[in-house]
Amino acid sequence: MTTRSLATRMRLLGALLIVVPMMFSGYGIPVTHAQVTGTNYTSPHFGYAVSWQLPWYVIESDTDANGFDLLGLADSQSFVYFSGGRTISPNPQAVIDDYASQLANDPTSSGFQQLDDAQCAAGGNGSTVAVQCYRFDTTGSDGLPVSYGLMLKAWDLGDGIDLLLEAYTEEPLLPSYLAHWNQFDVYAPGVAVPASENDCEVEAVNGVSFCFDPTISERDRWDIFEGVRLGKDVIVGYFGDPDLGDVQITGLSSVSPFGEGLLATTRARSIAVYAGSRVWQQMAPIERVETMVHEFFHIYQNAMTDGSTAVVPLWFTEGAAEAVGFMATAQIGVTDQTEFYESTAYSLYVKPVTTGLAELHASDSMGAGEYPLVYLAMQYLLGTRGMSISSLGDFYVELQKGASFDAAFETVFGITPDAFAAEFDAWRPNMQQVTQLPDDLWPVEPSAQPSQLTISSAPQQVVPNQQLFFVGATTPLAHCDATVQIGAESYDRPNIANGEGNIYWLFTVPEEAPAGPATFSAACGSTPVSVPFVIGG
Repeated sequence: MTTRSLATRMRLLGALLIVVPMMFSGYGIPVTHAQVTGTNYTSPHFGYAVSWQLPWYVIESDTDANGFDLLGLADSQSFVYFSGGRTISPNPQAVIDDYASQLANDPTSSGFQQLDDAQCAAGGNGSTVAVQCYRFDTTGSDGLPVSYGLMLKAWDLGDGIDLLLEAYTEEPLLPSYLAHWNQFDVYAPGVAVPASENDCEVEAVNGVSFCFDPTISERDRWDIFEGVRLGKDVIVGYFGDPDLGDVQITGLSSVSPFGEGLLATTRARSIAVYAGSRVWQQMAPIERVETMVHEFFHIYQNAMTDGSTAVVPLWFTEGAAEAVGFMATAQIGVTDQTEFYESTAYSLYVKPVTTGLAELHASDSMGAGEYPLVYLAMQYLLGTRGMSISSLGDFYVELQKGASFDAAFETVFGITPDAFAAEFDAWRPNMQQVTQLPDDLWPVEPSAQPSQLTISSAPQQVVPNQQLFFVGATTPLAHCDATVQIGAESYDRPNIANGEGNIYWLFTVPEEAPAGPATFSAACGSTPVSVPFVIGG
């Protein structure tokens, strides 16, 4: 069985497979996908179940080639991994001791040490459940030492089935997370799982599974849903149709532990959106959709770099995601690349960035203030070389083939990364200075005043499972409600006009929609306007 080092595990921040204890057996079991429904997981091969509470979200659910069932969860500041199977272990403590021994011998870490912590031990019962905590040191992606806290917990579920949980966070946070990690509910095979009071509303569309916090607003819900759909269409249209695996999207009505500035995070094939953030609530509607396309492009990046040893600088990873996000949302028709460019230039006018591009390399080398800069770097890279956004796909294909970052960059863009960074940094003083935020990107302050609405763009002939764009004009920042009527079914889509008075609605026609006439109607507190369209077979 292939073993990943602790250092690799920490660098990937959850986009990893568990190192299952060598005593686990499962050879010859057919590989299948795990069963996740909302905040519940059922092992597909062994029948045990795990349930959790929001804001935990799924980052991995699969079965490995040896038949071990794997589940990964995250909540931004910590990661937990469950692995289950039949063992030859006499008891749960032996499972932990064997696994800890493997980790202690990991050559990429040091200082692996058992912690004598009463709060940690309280999670066990001395017979069918055992718990032990540890700490260790490793090296971060920036080359600096990092210390982590670890909890291992094992359950004897009967019939030779053991379940192991391993949970990680930075060492100073460990005491505050012990009680949190002990709140997962585990059920032996055949035991009924009770309904959760904190379950989420589940929807699966086009290979993407959504888990929405029941308290999330309709507008938040549909911005997430349709933004993800737009992102997926862009991947297919510009970068082929790669196998992205099982994609999980969790829409939360809470704020990230990292604060108001973190709108969403992507790990492996999973996106968590923190719609409770003040920034999310106040940003222009088009920026919400751009955020979702940006995050979905990270899923594409993760899929294309599975198994790659290339170290991609953060400036390139985030700059590429921003470029794809802005390109995709410009297609909707309420703003264009010029406004996006001016918006980023304005951000750099308000908060200048003096850091050189090459310094934005490590995972913690960038904050929100640097995103406008790396977007401009990517636009400069593509624009000065007359290349389209699809060339980013060529770059990731090179990584998929095994190329290093430097080699892939030079192959596709015809220049070394260091030379490009120097070229871009030399150009930056000549960048256009923008002192006012474009009205298309004004922060949202919804107006309750009734406003007239005109529809300027609407489809006429569509097919099931197609994403539609409806575009209109009204009073700046007006709140407008739309309804799509298909047969006996109606679908509501609220939105807010931007600072120029342009407004849009995205709507994905359900796959089961019947062929025939349909209607789009919208109003901004005044006289409704309607446009017909036809759904073909």
